[in-house]
Amino acid sequence: MITRTQLRVVPETDRYFTVDIPDQGPFHFRFPSYGKAATLVGLLQGLEQGDGLEKLVGLLDVAGYTIGVCWFNKAFDLDAGKPPRSSDGDAWAAYGDAVVDDLQEEGLTLPAVMLMVNTIITQLAENLSEVSEAQEAAGN
Repeated sequence: MITRTQLRVVPETDRYFTVDIPDQGPFHFRFPSYGKAATLVGLLQGLEQGDGLEKLVGLLDVAGYTIGVCWFNKAFDLDAGKPPRSSDGDAWAAYGDAVVDDLQEEGLTLPAVMLMVNTIITQLAENLSEVSEAQEAAGN
């Protein structure tokens, strides 16, 4: 991870949330744009494919991509940089792998990474359900 020279201010709105990792401290995240959120939902739904090692690697790539897309830490930027704009599966898988590698390099365990991604998925589901409710209320 890259230490920020100036701490990022995390706004106190529903779009931002914190995951507390035991012995690692708080990590800050932001609900992504609706387009990126839709991409995440598609990736998460695609996890049912594959078996054994292929499925595990796919899970870790999607976990890393999910964390990277939502990353908004006060003190650290990811070495992996910003997520790719491309919908190319190889690009997002490589990015997800780089994010997980970055977190592992910082000493985060697999359970800590999964705690992050599970919290993000919960936030994603809550935010997207609000979008669905708004669409229904608008008659769409």
